[in-house]
Amino acid sequence: MTELEIINSMLAAIGVNKVTSVESLHPTAIAARDVLKRVNKYVQARGWYFNEVRNLTLLPNSANEIVVPNNALSIDSEDIAQKVVPRGRVLYDMQRNTQFFTAPVTVRVVSRLDIEALPEMAAEYIRTSAVYEFFVQQDGEGDKLTVLKNAQTEAYGMLNREDIKWRGVNALQSPRALSVLSPRHNLRYK
Repeated sequence: MTELEIINSMLAAIGVNKVTSVESLHPTAIAARDVLKRVNKYVQARGWYFNEVRNLTLLPNSANEIVVPNNALSIDSEDIAQKVVPRGRVLYDMQRNTQFFTAPVTVRVVSRLDIEALPEMAAEYIRTSAVYEFFVQQDGEGDKLTVLKNAQTEAYGMLNREDIKWRGVNALQSPRALSVLSPRHNLRYK
């Protein structure tokens, strides 16, 4: 699925003709592109199997700063005792109150991917969410609103099932279940 296909789906939902380019200067296409950008970022920020990298080691540069990857939506230390956050384009150590590091940091990164690089289920969920949001923004109402919301809900369910399948998780692997099955696991999640 392409960005242009999604924008044209958004335009079709409100009865506007298709455009031939993502860069179209048609005011409604510009509005659709803005909604799509926001929805895409919001959906991907959750962190799914396809855009989350765990145990990524980031090294300090020659200025002893750790540069945050350009497409990072969120970044978090894998070490629960270490608190790091992005500040601008560099990582910041909240405990030491500094942006300077002398050692590598292992992190979990959630990245924003281009729509064309997304798995089909993710692109479909973004498409249905963008169509719904755009329709609502353009004062859409009535039966069509319900149909669009149902499509969005169904697409989310399909993507969530795919995420669970790829991660290989189940209820017995949740932190709460592990703490009941083996109390020593509980120490990690306090």
